[in-house]
Amino acid sequence: MALWSRIRTLLSGPSKRDPRIELVDGGFDVFSIETGHVVASVRWRNVLRVHTYKVDLATTDCIWLTFELDNGTATVRISEEWAGFARLFEPLAAAFPTIPSEWYADVMTPAFKANHRVLYDASPSHSAASV
Repeated sequence: MALWSRIRTLLSGPSKRDPRIELVDGGFDVFSIETGHVVASVRWRNVLRVHTYKVDLATTDCIWLTFELDNGTATVRISEEWAGFARLFEPLAAAFPTIPSEWYADVMTPAFKANHRVLYDASPSHSAASV
């Protein structure tokens, strides 16, 4: 029964309940569609690490971005399925010019492979290792 439920969900496309991403000065907020409240905030100045990967959903893939923040306790994951995802590309490139412009295409292909990539890393352990 659970398998059929998952297949029905996959075939129906993105959920109307998926969060919404909105750009704000210096970053973005993630809003709950159900409540309209901010459920996560990312400010570029607080980002220590950005990575991306793809999840195999049987008939499609879903690309995710993960932002690790400098407070050490927050990690914000966002999906390409969420409204506003594509609007992040330009501000992300402006905030982190070392992120390769082709990152999205690189993680997209080949299909059904995770293709994990660290796009940006300013974490203290990374800085110490590169000294």
